Amino acid sequence: MSAGQGARTSAGTGAPADRVTVVLVMTGRVDAATARARVLSAAAEELGSPRPLRLAHEPGGRPLLRGFGPRVRVSLSHGRGYAALAVGAYGPLGVDVEVVRPVPAERLAARWFTAAEADWIGRRRPGERAGAYFWVWTQKEAAGKAHGTGLSTGALRAPVPLPERWPPAGGGLRLRRTPDGLCRGGRIPVPGVVLALATVAGRTPAPPVDLRLRLDVHPG
Repeated sequence: MSAGQGARTSAGTGAPADRVTVVLVMTGRVDAATARARVLSAAAEELGSPRPLRLAHEPGGRPLLRGFGPRVRVSLSHGRGYAALAVGAYGPLGVDVEVVRPVPAERLAARWFTAAEADWIGRRRPGERAGAYFWVWTQKEAAGKAHGTGLSTGALRAPVPLPERWPPAGGGLRLRRTPDGLCRGGRIPVPGVVLALATVAGRTPAPPVDLRLRLDVHPG
């Protein structure tokens, strides 16, 4: 039995109401519409939803699940062969997934990130700097989505918590409260893939996260 199975669900989606559920899917190199369709289909199967999951958008652009009411929050990320969908009822969500690839990590970090973050990336081993860069980037993307601002209004310069060790320890995706009013977490669920999650949870404790991996559904 999956974590939370049999518990109260979020407005009929099948997602356990006592946690945030994140579904990560290997979509293959497809266009954005196909990637969205594949992760929504996989999420419906994983959650046991009695009906298909379909996206709509609020006037400001934030995604929502059509027909499931305002309490159910959702966030979506896709690109370069992977897609992630986060669903929960705790508060606004932000999820981001990136495939690690060669980038001038130190130069980009110095341009976009805080001095402390750029220094942290520069102190990684040369072969680890790109992964560290995308760790910080996905944390900022997820936070921007949770706040509903994206990466505007100086969000790239807003500091994010850095792992105490690198690469970070394995295990589940665990959220921790941070001074900016978010609960944040990150994980490398697959070698070369970085996943970040953030939620605005008010004064409630950080919710547990149920991470579902669908890495053999669409290998091409």
